[in-house]
Amino acid sequence: MRSAKILYMLENIEVAHPKRDEQPGGVLRKVKKKIITWQFVSRSIAIALTVLALYTVADTLILNQKVKKERSDTVAAAQSDDSNKRQAAEGKDEKDISDDVIARYKVAPELPRIIHINAIGVKARVLQMGVNADGSMQAPINVFDTGWYTGSVRPGQKGASIIVGHVSGPTRHGIFEKLSQLKNGDSITIENGAGKLFNYQVVASETVKLENVDMNKFMRPANGVDEGLNLMTCAGKWINSSSTMDHRLMVYAKRTP
Repeated sequence: MRSAKILYMLENIEVAHPKRDEQPGGVLRKVKKKIITWQFVSRSIAIALTVLALYTVADTLILNQKVKKERSDTVAAAQSDDSNKRQAAEGKDEKDISDDVIARYKVAPELPRIIHINAIGVKARVLQMGVNADGSMQAPINVFDTGWYTGSVRPGQKGASIIVGHVSGPTRHGIFEKLSQLKNGDSITIENGAGKLFNYQVVASETVKLENVDMNKFMRPANGVDEGLNLMTCAGKWINSSSTMDHRLMVYAKRTP
């Protein structure tokens, strides 16, 4: 009787073993399935990241090439004898101008070289400007330069020295970004090529519509002023059709001892 029971138990154990053996196999299959799924997800993520990285690199290269081309075109326009190309390049160069470049800038002894306006943080080269083909006054190509109109008087002479500058470029503020913040009494200093300083004091300012700008008035010193300095920049809203702003800001200053 006992032998029969033992035999029965052994038979049951032998039957049960295959079932128990199957359980680890099922777990392994599940684990293997998860590993395969994770490997697929990992590979998909890696491929996506690689594609994104390649796209970013390509986009950066294209952007750099575009910037280089625009800068090259700007430099070429500045050096070109074609006045239309030069005019189209005005205010397009946004490259910083270092203090070292400003310090090494040279002009004839009697010409304006550097402009300082401490109240609004301006220190810039004063380049020589003429007239564009359409009769308008030339403006600097770089937004951090200013320009002295060669048809106006030199500092120290009777009349008004005319200096223009950009309020902004395509993406950055220009040298005369804060010109509208000048108040009567603020100081402006012009240094000429010989290192002589000419000090001026703001006496008036006005902002007028582009079509209402009186250049005859702007070319003269303010009322009662013998030796003047007049500054101009753009203001207002951008006009796409004309590629300029719809107002002009003009500041009038007088020479002080």
